[in-house]
Amino acid sequence: MARKPYAARQQEPSERIDPTEAHLKPEERLFLRWRRSPYHFIKDIIEWKEGEGPTRQQQEGLEMVGKIADAKYKVNNNLKCTEEDKQLAGKLGISIRSGHGTGKDCWLSWVYFWLLTVFPSAIGMVTAPTSHQLDDILWKEFRSWQLKSKFLAEKFEVQSDKVFLNEPGAKGTRFVSARTANVRGTEDEQAEALAGQHDDFMILAADEASALPKGTFRPIEGAMTGKMNFAIMIGNPTRATGYFFESHTKNRNEWVCLHWSSEECERIPQSIIEADIKRFGRDSNWYRVRRLGEFPITDESTLIPYEWALNAVGREIEASASDTRLVGLDVGGGGDDSVMLFREGNIVGDYIPTCSSPDTMKVTGWAMSELADTDYDMGFLDPIGIGAGVNDRLRELGVKKIFAVDVREASSEPAFFRLRDELLWKVREAFENGTISIPNDDELIGELTTIKYDTPDSTGKIKVESKKDMRARGLRSPNKLDALALTYYFRERAYRSLGKMNKFKQKPKPINWRTM
Repeated sequence: MARKPYAARQQEPSERIDPTEAHLKPEERLFLRWRRSPYHFIKDIIEWKEGEGPTRQQQEGLEMVGKIADAKYKVNNNLKCTEEDKQLAGKLGISIRSGHGTGKDCWLSWVYFWLLTVFPSAIGMVTAPTSHQLDDILWKEFRSWQLKSKFLAEKFEVQSDKVFLNEPGAKGTRFVSARTANVRGTEDEQAEALAGQHDDFMILAADEASALPKGTFRPIEGAMTGKMNFAIMIGNPTRATGYFFESHTKNRNEWVCLHWSSEECERIPQSIIEADIKRFGRDSNWYRVRRLGEFPITDESTLIPYEWALNAVGREIEASASDTRLVGLDVGGGGDDSVMLFREGNIVGDYIPTCSSPDTMKVTGWAMSELADTDYDMGFLDPIGIGAGVNDRLRELGVKKIFAVDVREASSEPAFFRLRDELLWKVREAFENGTISIPNDDELIGELTTIKYDTPDSTGKIKVESKKDMRARGLRSPNKLDALALTYYFRERAYRSLGKMNKFKQKPKPINWRTM
């Protein structure tokens, strides 16, 4: 049975009436109820189905928004207040570190709908490290909830970068605006994202705050002096440095700190949690950040530190017409997927197709289909297991630019045990030197940051964790990472082994390829 909409709930006899408010009209009492509690506001104005509503974590966050707003208003207007009010009024705001899937952007959209509804001439400003975070995620939530609520549909107008309260005289004074942060600018340029607005009733927000530089937060500490001003920071705790990290560590006394773990969110199926643990391990930084909502920890045995991988996501690297187009094909075995990965110069394409079949002919057909749509210069295939059959069949079919690379062979460089160790180390160096750009692919990031290596022993050789050892830790094969590593067989070693040093010629670069 559907929950009664807000108009019907105004007359519910079960609502307790404060004796001091008995003289007020029902709609006035309802408004005061909403002003005190964003949670009740959201419960009332959305037509929820039975059993639906904010999660426990979202409810906790909404109730805290109401408390801190009420406390700041009381203290700044010299009204009667409690000791808790005084403590909350001294906070800069609320900082929420969260795992994936907990509904933090959905929650932030609710907060802003509430702010514009219950406070006069209220404004909000929200920033994020990318326009994608604002346009495709947060603003999508604004539009989505507007469609689910008659109240929001009537009262609000959602534009490309602003949300207005659509009432006479309110459109220019009650709004939320979005500004993408200038993460590469000076501190003064970074501060511009949240600067320039002042109002008695204002909430500044930083979405995916862990990726924002310190300069972005300067207005939070110096420019909010109104009757009810505070900040909200939300995000996955991807970096153990920076302003967001410090709000949960050395500066936590200045913030109301909340922690939303995906494991404790009732909306996330247990099957997904279990699959992620099996895939990456509960002690991995990927799982810590993406599911537990905890900051990554430093582990000297990790091949690629988590922050290196995150810094490479969407890294701006200038492409060149002379960039070589490479393909890495990791053929699965023992239940693992086959993966094909494309790299053009130092840019990894965001299209990473997979095939789950264990059949040699089906994998070959899949590979042929993918390669037929790709203009590439050279590809490398792992001929271990069914990969040997796939390699043979591709040769029979006349595919000339895919070469077998047996990573079990000894490395020609004395620093490594095997060729696999050498290639994976080249991948590490690309991340360490900041010379690679990767897509925002959860599986790829997880594989990059989960695999470990042994520091050189008395022999002086480096050995990367084997698939057998990873399985002993309960982890699956790092197929995407292996496909990426195969592309690093290219250059002088590949030329020498294939006799192509003087024969290799590149084709003109096409307009659209797998990186586009």
